[in-house]
Amino acid sequence: MWKSALLLISLLSSMYAADKMTAPQLIQLAKSRSSGLSEAITASFAAKELKNGTAWAGRGPDFFFVTEAASRPVLLMTTLQDRGCKR
Repeated sequence: MWKSALLLISLLSSMYAADKMTAPQLIQLAKSRSSGLSEAITASFAAKELKNGTAWAGRGPDFFFVTEAASRPVLLMTTLQDRGCKR
């Protein structure tokens, strides 16, 4: 019985994970102006993340940010001076 339950949980989690897209996949959809981008976004991020402006995905140097907003959002990037590594 435990094996069956574990198998079911494993299958359900893999089905859910399959719907999520990686940052490069989302970026490619955005660049191609794909009509499936909206569906990919809602499948890849929680509604709370979209509402709070904290939805993002990244891989290497590539990042994908998305938010829900009544007006056009602005992305502010801040930099900190490199203070070097310490041991």
